[in-house]
Formats: sequence, C-alpha cells, structure tokens
Amino acid sequence: MEKRHILFMLEMYYPKPEPNGIVVHQVAKELIKLGYQVHVISYRIPGYPNEDQYDGVFIHRIKKRMFYKLREYGENNINTIKGKISYKLAKIINKIKKLIYLPWFPLASPTTVIRYYKKASLLHKKYKFDCVIGVFDPNDCLYAGVLFKNRFKDVKYGSYILDSLIYLSGQNYLPKRLKEKLTWKFEKMVYENSDIVFNMECHRRHHLGGKYEPFQTKMKFLDIPLFIPKKVKMDKRLFDTEKRHLVYMGSLFRGFRTPDYIYRIFKSINHKDGYQLHFYTRGSCEEDLLNYQYETGGAVIRHGFVEHSQINNIIANADFLINLGVSNSTAISSKIFDYMSTGKPIIHFYYNDDDVNLSYFEKYELSLMIKMDESLFEVNVDKVRNFLTISYGKTIESDTLLDIFYVNTPMYSASQFDNLTQSI
Repeated sequence: MEKRHILFMLEMYYPKPEPNGIVVHQVAKELIKLGYQVHVISYRIPGYPNEDQYDGVFIHRIKKRMFYKLREYGENNINTIKGKISYKLAKIINKIKKLIYLPWFPLASPTTVIRYYKKASLLHKKYKFDCVIGVFDPNDCLYAGVLFKNRFKDVKYGSYILDSLIYLSGQNYLPKRLKEKLTWKFEKMVYENSDIVFNMECHRRHHLGGKYEPFQTKMKFLDIPLFIPKKVKMDKRLFDTEKRHLVYMGSLFRGFRTPDYIYRIFKSINHKDGYQLHFYTRGSCEEDLLNYQYETGGAVIRHGFVEHSQINNIIANADFLINLGVSNSTAISSKIFDYMSTGKPIIHFYYNDDDVNLSYFEKYELSLMIKMDESLFEVNVDKVRNFLTISYGKTIESDTLLDIFYVNTPMYSASQFDNLTQSI
C-alpha cells in the first residue's frame, strides 16, 4: 500500500517543543503506525539542522520571528536587567506590529506567513501531500494554510484549533466590539478556506448554531490527545528526600493566571516546613516567584522554564502535581493529561465555576478541586492540608484511566486525521 503524506505547520517542535508541538508529535507517532509519512514545518532551533528527523517525523525548520528570540532571551535571563528589558521589548514589538496590521488582525508577521507558505509549497512539489494541517496557535500557520489551499485546491486542508480563536491575543488593548468584529473576520476566513476545522471538545457549545451554522458540516470536535498511561522513571533525584514536594509546570501571567492564591495556601499549610513548592514556569510572574522564594527561605523554588525532555523526571520526583486554570478562557489545560497519565495526586486551582477542566478532574479519583475564592480561603486551606495527608504515596492504575480517557489518547485523534485523508 502506498504511503499517504501529511504535513503539519506549527511553531516550536522537537527536540525543544512547546505545548502544541507536544500534541502534534503524539498524534504524528500514531499516524506513522497507520502507514503515514509525517512532515512538520516549525521554527529553527539553534544547533539543529534545518532539515531533520525525530522519531520518524520529517522536520523542516524555518526562520523564527524576532518576538520569540527576544522572549526566550528574556525568560532565560529574567534575573538580569537585559533579560527583563528583552522580555518587555518582545511584548511591546508584538503589540505594535498587531496594531500596524490591524485590518488583518491578528496578523503580526506577514513575512512569517510567507515563510510557512513557501516552504509548504516547495515540500508539496516533492512529496505530494494528501493532507496539510495548520495548527493554531500561532495564527501565522492558519494564514499560510489558507494561501496553500487557494493554490493547491486538490489537497485536503484542515485547521487544528488547539486554543480557541475567540480568545485571540489583543483583548487587552482593543475595544471589545472591534476585537469581536476582527476576530470573526479571521474565523470566517479560516472556516471558508478549510475542508475541516478541528475544534476542541471544550468549545463545542460555543460553536453550535448562531453565526457558525453555515460551517457545521466542516467542524469536528477533538479533545487534547495527551493521555498516554505511563510509569514515570526517576532518572535523577532532584529534591530533598526529607520533604514532600508539590510541583507546578506551565505558564503564569499577571491578570489571568497568577500564583498568589496557591502561594498563600502553601504558606498556611507549611508551618512545620515539611513541604516544598516548585514552579517550572515562564511568563510575567517570574519576579513574583523570586520574591516567594526569598520570603520562604527556599520553601518555594522558582526553577524557570525547562525543556520537555526533563518533564518526566520532574514529575517522577513530585509527590503532588499542581494545575492552575485561567480566569479569561474556556481553554482546557493540555498538561492535565500529562499529569493524569502518571496516576499521581493532583490539585487543580480554578477561578470560575464554568472552568472546563473540572469535568476531567471529576473523573479522576486522586484530585482535589479548589476554587480561588477569598471567602473560602480557610476552608480551602483545610481541604488542601487533608488531601496532602490522605493522598500521599497513592496512584491510580493505568488500565482504569485508559477506559475513562480514551478520547484523549493520540490514537483517537490520529484516527480522525486519517478519516480526513481517506475522504479524498
């Protein structure tokens, strides 16, 4: 049987992926098992070739936006003045560019769109893709996908929306009505030029009916495909064996995902200094974490951003895993499935009662859900203290979890991409 060829366009991929790269890679490995040749266009990584292979996936790297270079330098040097300036400069430049290209919102880098499009076109001439998938976020890949589809109309094109388009960046500096108008213009372009749009299951209700009615036949709803039952192995001991360790991994941002409530809960339960709270993070709260570390004499530790290759060992060292919801989004947190895959105890902190992560944690026996409400603070302190006591050292069996979370496996999502190419 002749191999089918599929191309994904996204930002950061292996061996130094960001969340969307992690998702795509798990699906890619399952597609390879189904007989596909999988290609990825992603940003360049210093020290790695522009044409590469990883776990059987063909990687084609293009020049990275200056925004990402400045942001990465800032995150890696957040303790220095140059690092802080670099991080703030990245945000300012990105905002200015989005204002310059406001009629094409949320476009910030036309040159990046062209890089994706040209690379995809050249690769198609060589490999004859059966299917091309633009992955959001970033929006550049969706713009490039539209250009590709308009040129190669016989190739199936799908948009893979891993973060809802309704929460496009810009809400902090654009008037609400203008942002809604521009966002819908962008969404409409995506739907009109895609053969299929893979939205997240957590956004199903939003996309049913109304202005989306003409596009219902183009929609398919998928869940985050990161549930892969595993026994994490401790390759290297990282923490003090005399203490119990809570670990948070992910981004933190002032205004909509802040660590303050978690920190105050932790201080309240740690009177005897028997715990340590670890933050492996990026975002705008790094200085806050450094202050926490100083105030607690090292009971809170800010580790900064780490590469994905280190995550399993960090989780293996953790006694408890911490997840934090977002105040301004209905997006699911992809790392909860990485957490759940291990069967370890998890504490989920959330802002709103409609937090979409709650429905998943309700199915997970070793979880505690804490609403970050000041009126519940003392009650929540007691809940967390009790949970840390009764769940310490416990895990859930993999087979039990697989039955519950099958639609969150890479196998399930890969089957849906296979259905798209089979419809040719």
